[in-house]
Amino acid sequence: MPAAALAMVFVLQCACGAAPGVAGAGELSSTPARKPALCDHEVSVTDLGVGHLRPRELLPDWGVEWLVGVEVPLSSHPGGEAWGRLTHGWLVRAGADSPAPVPLDGCASIETDYETRTFIVLERGPEDWFRFRFAKGEAGTGWTREAYLDGEIPLRVEPWEAIFEDEERSPFHFSDREQRHALRDAPDPEGELVAWIGGDHDIDPLERRGDWLRVRVTEPSVFCETVPADQAQRYEGWIRWRDESGLLLWFLTRGC
Repeated sequence: MPAAALAMVFVLQCACGAAPGVAGAGELSSTPARKPALCDHEVSVTDLGVGHLRPRELLPDWGVEWLVGVEVPLSSHPGGEAWGRLTHGWLVRAGADSPAPVPLDGCASIETDYETRTFIVLERGPEDWFRFRFAKGEAGTGWTREAYLDGEIPLRVEPWEAIFEDEERSPFHFSDREQRHALRDAPDPEGELVAWIGGDHDIDPLERRGDWLRVRVTEPSVFCETVPADQAQRYEGWIRWRDESGLLLWFLTRGC
């Protein structure tokens, strides 16, 4: 939907009411829809929280333009009064004396599908509350509820474990390619070592149990056909996909 049309939709919605616990949205109706811009900043794939905030239905090459159709209230803690909201591609703070609206960009997003970027969910709270990052810096996070994600472009929180069920995202690889990683015969840190996984590899998930994945490992990687498939070695076993530091695996969002 064109940005101008989305703006009109939100003007009409603002006249009808606002999400529970949020100041009336009518005061925001004068904020024009704005197409968010991307920036050159890349979010590290070693600090990805517990999941990501994404449109329920993804379209190719969306970038962060889906923010034009999003209306999300923000609180400082679960159950707290909203201090602002993301609306029409802007961050708008509540209150007559608040600063002017701030344009959103993609600097805190991460590419999770081809040419489509989403926001990192840092933690889950009680009920359906969650905290996510929408901008860089300490002030760039906020709490909201999954109940508030129905809009012109409905959103959902996808936990990282769900990506292992999507065959289109396979193969995976360890984000830290500088270290070797243990492949074990059981989902147990004391399990017998099957092999050490080096930096150049493909990982295809077969089964998940908690923080462990049973996988098929191919070394070296044959995904981009840089090595003939018959020259690669293959192993099966268990690896940790998540530890105390967070998600350990990632995938090639743009293929080869």
